[in-house]
Amino acid sequence: MSGPSGSALDEYARQAAVLKNYDLHVVALLPPGDAGLKRPPSAALTLLADPGGRVAARYGKAALIGKDGGVKASYATPPSLTAVLALIDTMPMRQQEGRSRGQ
Repeated sequence: MSGPSGSALDEYARQAAVLKNYDLHVVALLPPGDAGLKRPPSAALTLLADPGGRVAARYGKAALIGKDGGVKASYATPPSLTAVLALIDTMPMRQQEGRSRGQ
């Protein structure tokens, strides 16, 4: 099992403000001992060891989990943040939030 690349983790950290605006938090699963687990903490990113890849096997390489706890999308490879945000923008709850903010 391999987790997201270092450059993907860097991108998530750089996009912290966008993630906050969408009320998103990225949880990255990495193999035990992966150097990425030693990265400094971030408000937008949690890094967890996934021994044996059990969680990744259940949900796929990446999954979008809704506020209701349901899996909204599952991905064979980590998707771009742009693709995830575009999907979220189509969701009724996000559209309702936009209307309540006058957007």
